[in-house]
Amino acid sequence: LKALAIDDLLGEAHNSLAQITFVYYWEWADADRYFRRAIELNPNDETALRHYSFYLACMRRHEESIAFIERARRLNPVSPVAQFQVAMNLYLARRYEDAIREAAATLDLAPGFGAAHILLGRVYLAQGMPDRAIGELERAHVLMGPRPDVITPHAYVLARAGRQLEARAMLDELRRI
Repeated sequence: LKALAIDDLLGEAHNSLAQITFVYYWEWADADRYFRRAIELNPNDETALRHYSFYLACMRRHEESIAFIERARRLNPVSPVAQFQVAMNLYLARRYEDAIREAAATLDLAPGFGAAHILLGRVYLAQGMPDRAIGELERAHVLMGPRPDVITPHAYVLARAGRQLEARAMLDELRRI
């Protein structure tokens, strides 16, 4: 807010305010307005386009979401983060086969990108393939270590696959963390 008080034409500040408003305050209309202002001020800001695309996906405005993430990817076609966001938005749109293809493309760009394995685990679970989901989440665990954003989906998939003891052990690990 201080940055915007000094200069209301700072697209990055509008993007930051949009992210805070979206993620922490859940003020959807305000977040949308701040994102649009950030992009209006800097239409080639890949970060703002990515963030807005995720916001749109969460608002179930999937066609708009995909259009914005494609704009971001065109600006930086070698960005694994933009590539991953394409996969995530497709997953949220329940376009699972497309999400798998784009997550694989993320791993082609950055083989150690653990979040892509987490996403693949979620997609495979949604498709009723818990064994494949567990394999992807195990890869993420190896790449990323024992972090809550890895353990939580891993424990969930284990529980859904009927492996309650392993899931409970992971929840205990999560509590320790």
